[in-house]
Amino acid sequence: MGIDRKVFTKKGGVRQTKCQDPYRRVLVKIYKFLYRRAKCAFVGVVAKRMMKSGKRRPPLSVGKICKFMAKRQNNKRIAVIVGDVTADMRRNLKTLPPMKVCALRFTRLGQEVN
Repeated sequence: MGIDRKVFTKKGGVRQTKCQDPYRRVLVKIYKFLYRRAKCAFVGVVAKRMMKSGKRRPPLSVGKICKFMAKRQNNKRIAVIVGDVTADMRRNLKTLPPMKVCALRFTRLGQEVN
């Protein structure tokens, strides 16, 4: 005679973004479709990160992007950021190297820098 325990099961269903922005919802649908069809690792990472909430997508400064891009030693690459890009006031913004950045959102100062 043992104790009857409730069996906990994982809730099924499709994960959807909680964002109410219709353009971002369409982007999530596109990237999920591309990942299902192409099985590309990059597309899968972008789709997974777009599903995250705003707290899980912290902003990235322009200075930090410069540091990551300097490691690659290649100006032809494009930095893809799933999140916000902000300007770093501690860094001299006039001496930034040329780079290409694709992001979900830029702050006003971040747009002036790029």
